[in-house]
Amino acid sequence: MKIFIKNKPKKTVLNMLYILGIMGILINILALSTFVLWIDYPNTVSKIDRAIPIYYVYKVKALQLISKKSPSNGLRYFFKIQLYKELKEISILHKYYNLRQEVAVYLIDYNIKNKNLEKALEIAEDWERRYPYDFFGKSKYIEVLYLVDRDKLNRYYKKLYHRYGDIKEIEDGYKLYLESIE
Repeated sequence: MKIFIKNKPKKTVLNMLYILGIMGILINILALSTFVLWIDYPNTVSKIDRAIPIYYVYKVKALQLISKKSPSNGLRYFFKIQLYKELKEISILHKYYNLRQEVAVYLIDYNIKNKNLEKALEIAEDWERRYPYDFFGKSKYIEVLYLVDRDKLNRYYKKLYHRYGDIKEIEDGYKLYLESIE
């Protein structure tokens, strides 16, 4: 179908009106569907907004409660691992970060106590790598390195002192470490 016909201006105008009419109908259908969806959109969004955090909070709280009330150390360790995996990707500013620290400390201490130093080192390295400004995590990493690999500990302490030597706890810890190896 030709829209512009040179010799027939009336036919050209009718063709243009036909196309504009079709476009108008499509725009009206789009506007009507947007209006209908827009009316229901706040309800849908608020339902989703309520459902996601509740699911996450319930899951974390349930795992925390089960891990605290487990009758045996093996079950407690199993549920702490599950909780650790659930909290693995949170940031240091998240409200559950303290819980994540608590779980990581428990897992590291449990593995040290049961002579599973590789697993303790894995958890401590993960903690140190994911949260480079958490000095409590660095201290647990140093504790595990002291038991596993003194050469790596020496290199790590030198790097840590070089980078954060202005922090009193790091400076004091490094001096104590140097005194202990002499």
